[in-house]
Amino acid sequence: MKQRQLNLILISITLLFTQMASAVVLDRVVAVVGDQAITERDVSLSMKDFGSTKGQKAANRKDALEGLIQDALLAQAMANANVVVNEEDVNRAIRNVMAQHGMTTVEQLRGAVAKQGLSFDQYRENLKKHIQQMKFINQNIGSQVKISDQDLEDYYRQHMQKFSGTSAVHIAEIIFPFPDPLTTENVRKLEDDVKKVAKQLNKSNFKQLARQYSKGPNADQGGDLGVIDPSTLPPEVAKVVIPMHSGDISQPIVTKTGIVIVMALERSAATDKDFERLKDQIYNILYDERMQDVMKAYVSQLRQNSYVQINE
Repeated sequence: MKQRQLNLILISITLLFTQMASAVVLDRVVAVVGDQAITERDVSLSMKDFGSTKGQKAANRKDALEGLIQDALLAQAMANANVVVNEEDVNRAIRNVMAQHGMTTVEQLRGAVAKQGLSFDQYRENLKKHIQQMKFINQNIGSQVKISDQDLEDYYRQHMQKFSGTSAVHIAEIIFPFPDPLTTENVRKLEDDVKKVAKQLNKSNFKQLARQYSKGPNADQGGDLGVIDPSTLPPEVAKVVIPMHSGDISQPIVTKTGIVIVMALERSAATDKDFERLKDQIYNILYDERMQDVMKAYVSQLRQNSYVQINE
């Protein structure tokens, strides 16, 4: 009995020292930015992908540390700036997050946040800090990004191939509306019809099958919808249509009203006429690209003017 008790004590002591050693490693200060310490634990929590190899893990760790140093530099710069974030700013951001993820109630968001191991108050505080950082960047750095109409035209002409998917496309579709009433039997019949058509589909018989099975308004014309701007389609359909090439047939797409199969009959290349329609999109792309360069220069300047020590 005494020997067994002694063994248990020794095991307990070993576990205690192991936990203490682990805590020391996690709490080790790996960098100091101004008066802020960054610990090994901070870096570990920031690593999004540990990688499968030693080299990948080292690269991810370096990126995580650099990101923490940048955040610390920006936080210290923001402390000296008057950036106000009110409750409505946070509430608006929460509504945007919910809309992006198809959530209709705050309780759904609370559940998703809880799965990440955060309290909702912590989530709101993190969101507030993010908004504050974005406001600070827009006010103090964004103004340095200058984009002229000529810049937009030049970018568009140099990347016209990139915008081909956003130009007009001639499509046909086969529509299977959700049954009414939405009974199990009706849903199974719908599923059988969709599978039957999807198995038979090819370029030559699409219109024939559309005439036979589609319940859409253009079924008599083989589902031909004509030449359209993809952005006018329901978002879930547009997302599939935009990258399609002439002759491509989509997999069944679930929409709010039913299931759709789309064929791109003819894909138009982007032309000079599309420039005005795409101007805002081009501005956002070019702004993001130039903002990255300006941001790098700004953080580099902050780093030169701040105390940064890395203990590696």
